[in-house]
Amino acid sequence: MVSRTAAEEAVRNVVEGAERGELLFFIGEQTDDQLSQWRILDTDGDAAIFAFVRRKAQGAAAGVGATTAGDAGAAAGLVVGSTAGAGSLPAAAGGHDGYSPTAMRMMEALRRMSVLPGPGEVLKATSFHLHPDFDALFVRECYPRLFEALVCKPVPRLYIVTGTPGTGVSWFFYYMVARLLKSTRPPPFIVWEHLTVPNMAWCYKHKTGEVFFGERSSFGYALDNDATWYISDGVPPQLNCQARIVLLTSPKYKTFKEMLKASASMLYMPCWELDELLVCRRLLYDTVDEPLAEELYEHYGGVARFVLQLPKTHPGEDLDKLLMELREAVDGCDTATMQELVCSISRRPEASHRLLHIVADEHFRKPYLVLASKWVAKEFAKKAVRDELQGLVRLLASTSGALKGMLYEATMHAVLSKGGRFTAAPISYDKELFVRGAEEDLVLTPCTEQESFKALSDTATYYRPSSVTFPTGDAFKRSEDTCDLFQMTVANSKTLDAKTLSNLVNELKLQQGVTPRLLLVVHEDSYPTFKLAAGKDWPPKPKQAASRVKLYVVKGVYDQPQTGTKRGAKTHLAGKALKRTRTKPPQAAPPTTQQERKLAGVADRDVPAVAGAGADKAQPATDNTAMKAAASKDKDKQQAKEKEEAKHEEKGKGKGKPVQAADGAATSGAAGVATPMTEPEYREAIVAMIRGQKGPLQLSVLGTVVKRPAAVGGKLKAYLKSHPDLFAVTPAGVTLKSPAAKAVARKTANE
Repeated sequence: MVSRTAAEEAVRNVVEGAERGELLFFIGEQTDDQLSQWRILDTDGDAAIFAFVRRKAQGAAAGVGATTAGDAGAAAGLVVGSTAGAGSLPAAAGGHDGYSPTAMRMMEALRRMSVLPGPGEVLKATSFHLHPDFDALFVRECYPRLFEALVCKPVPRLYIVTGTPGTGVSWFFYYMVARLLKSTRPPPFIVWEHLTVPNMAWCYKHKTGEVFFGERSSFGYALDNDATWYISDGVPPQLNCQARIVLLTSPKYKTFKEMLKASASMLYMPCWELDELLVCRRLLYDTVDEPLAEELYEHYGGVARFVLQLPKTHPGEDLDKLLMELREAVDGCDTATMQELVCSISRRPEASHRLLHIVADEHFRKPYLVLASKWVAKEFAKKAVRDELQGLVRLLASTSGALKGMLYEATMHAVLSKGGRFTAAPISYDKELFVRGAEEDLVLTPCTEQESFKALSDTATYYRPSSVTFPTGDAFKRSEDTCDLFQMTVANSKTLDAKTLSNLVNELKLQQGVTPRLLLVVHEDSYPTFKLAAGKDWPPKPKQAASRVKLYVVKGVYDQPQTGTKRGAKTHLAGKALKRTRTKPPQAAPPTTQQERKLAGVADRDVPAVAGAGADKAQPATDNTAMKAAASKDKDKQQAKEKEEAKHEEKGKGKGKPVQAADGAATSGAAGVATPMTEPEYREAIVAMIRGQKGPLQLSVLGTVVKRPAAVGGKLKAYLKSHPDLFAVTPAGVTLKSPAAKAVARKTANE
């Protein structure tokens, strides 16, 4: 029951003039027994108590007593034929028979705020009635600007506010109501509804401060007032009304399609920045450790639901458990599924938004999609490169903008870390002029591991920054005498800044004699015309660290496996920039006349080989001195090669004639076919041999003629079958696949 003191105080706080005196007199006339029968509490708030007392007084004057808070609703003028004429009383539902004391207490607390909190501050209330476990709200930086976008123009009057689930769209309701209540001309009614209570709504009457709850259709009078604000959270609103409508919803087409048909304007709430999340953590989620919040941000991206709320509601769980749902989402998404999500994210399950986030411009319009985080991009691309490369190629071809940039960067990380040979062009510069040199081969050995970092160590590992805002470099690799900085881009140009580049090189803390190289990995479509532009402080001064950096533009090819050597796996990404060269072929038995005719189409073929495997700088094709110096670094390998050649010659002498294929195939000693030392050279030597034949080449002949290097293990047949898009192995022998056959093989492999 309500106490006499609380009832009198409520009347004094809500009403003035003659009515206040009449109601205070009425309260004074009530006995304690009569007050004990009043079905309202001190905690229901001044507005609710006042409405109840007024109705009791009116009922007493008419000879009818109000015994419930539902009767008090009549005093609000929300009955047909009432003096206020504000619509019919809602049917008994929730609260106290159509009356919502919890909602009224919240509205009263919001009205009484002396100063509305700004961005980065906390909005406090007694309790948010749709979220009763919470009484405080962090005001996001975007909230004030988003509210202004809703009120700045009288037309349109229909708005949809959406965004990535978990970013605070539903919580924006409380800030919006607070702004409306504190405005110079508050709306006469605020009607709202929530998806948890279908077909029901709450109606706030500003004149009395009361809130009523009932069927949505019962608030027809309020909704037909063009000054009314009608807010719907997660449920399609009633459109046949004059009120200003705001639909708050996750990106579900089914929910907002009717509003789109009615020409509603759509606004997109942005995801959170890390700094904003950390401020919110300090103010409202201090039980969540800051390092854990940062880790979750690097994985989930800017979604407060997963970065702050998830660890708060699951205290004690480690990072692996908190990431379980995200990992499942990545593992369950192939390239075809990702393509569908990109095309129709609003028609897909909400779990899809763990992988893709919605981004808009500063006016909350022009939306586009990005991958949730660099971690999601990395894991998805790594799986796609391994399991369905051609599907990934199709996906990249169909995307654009920021999404393509993230996906391409992640794909190239996966490809580069596997090693292989890439085309690169050195860049020289003079003031603002950049000159592209002759193309070279950039041979990268595969990495056994990748590590994320905030500070660099001295080890030779393929590093990726743990911070998404790390400047200039997307990945780093240290070796004995070089340090490679990789930057991926799908753009057609790149502006270089000497100060930024110098700061990065200084942070690397390179030892004397270590050469930094900036490798701009460019999409193959942009590679031919890619240009570098000088920033305001370019070129670097001689004393700046950037002046030591060697520049390269690398053709970022990902549509076929880039196979590298297993050698050097312990040193990870040990890159070698080499010109295409030919090595001196080993001596072999002289070919027969028949062989000479067969070899005519092979002898002049130029097979790339690694000349000077220990070198780390680009070697020109005609630089014999450099080639000899590189070869002399590894005497053991040279001696082993000579022994192998001696065995081959001895074997030929023992048979009385050279090893000869029945079909006249070329031997490994044929001019232009180098003895392979790495897997790419071995593969290209096989291709050169097969290409010169009119028909299939026998496995036994191929295995005898082309020596398998130590870097390639297993049997020849298994190796050929591991490249189904290149070689066709049949009982008749081995042939190269035609372009059409290659396409079929790729499709079969993907399926």
